[in-house]
Amino acid sequence: MDLKEKAGNVFEREALRRELQAMLSDYLEDREVRALSWNELLYIFLTSAVFGSLVESLWCRVSNGFWERRTSVLFGDLSFAEAIGGTFLTVVLRNDLDARPGDIFVKSLFWGTVLEYIMSWGEETFTGYRSWDYSDRAFNLNGRVCALYSGFWGALGVAWAKLIYPGLRDVYDKFPERVHTPIAKTVIPLLVADIVVSIIAKDRFTDRRAGVPATNAFDEWVDAHFPDEMIIRAYPNSVKVDRDGNAEADTLNGTNARALEEDTLKAKVKALDHMSEEEKAEWLEALLLSLRTRRRAAKAEN
Repeated sequence: MDLKEKAGNVFEREALRRELQAMLSDYLEDREVRALSWNELLYIFLTSAVFGSLVESLWCRVSNGFWERRTSVLFGDLSFAEAIGGTFLTVVLRNDLDARPGDIFVKSLFWGTVLEYIMSWGEETFTGYRSWDYSDRAFNLNGRVCALYSGFWGALGVAWAKLIYPGLRDVYDKFPERVHTPIAKTVIPLLVADIVVSIIAKDRFTDRRAGVPATNAFDEWVDAHFPDEMIIRAYPNSVKVDRDGNAEADTLNGTNARALEEDTLKAKVKALDHMSEEEKAEWLEALLLSLRTRRRAAKAEN
């Protein structure tokens, strides 16, 4: 390649760079990019953690037929999966509040699925536990994500952008500026301390289950103050996974076995998952027939 050709390529690249820069500038001028403050993200994280834990506990009652705690730390009912999810949706959708619901659904479905896979992989890789497993679901990927819950992410994104986040933002905007710093300085150290203590306690719990004795005074102190019962009560839905990726048959609290013993929603869904395509078609036909019968009966009474 001679000097003239090289110079031509340089000019072409520079022209392309300027064209792309101009397109980006035009795009940003037509699109309001909403900034997020660290205080707002902190409030979103905490609100999502609290309500996420509450929703998870209620769902456990509905699906399993009994109450169980759903939390990510020993002290306080805070679910970090929902906290991270709420914060993530806020960042991803902050400029799409006026977008079409269909567009929000697709965007939330994709990015929510990516996030859920990363969270599942991260929990298993760094803690040796799983909090969910979709291996029995249709169209799942390594049991970490599946089509059904990806659809839930899409629906949640629409609700978040159109209803939940705007409502939360209106509440946060009413907070006086002078309270932001004291709240952050109080909450963040407590949250970090709770996380650190929870990690240490659960790690020592795992060692005890593996038959590893306390080797120093600190281990003995942890064993005395954070017994097995306390860890299982905090993390009843956790499933231990070995280094080869093999999961134990049930959760720490035997949640699945208890739920499947009764006529619970989880038992019905489990049975549906194991049906053949013909059996699922028959089940759906019977369900639709039952719904039509009930509708006719309701009309007859009116």
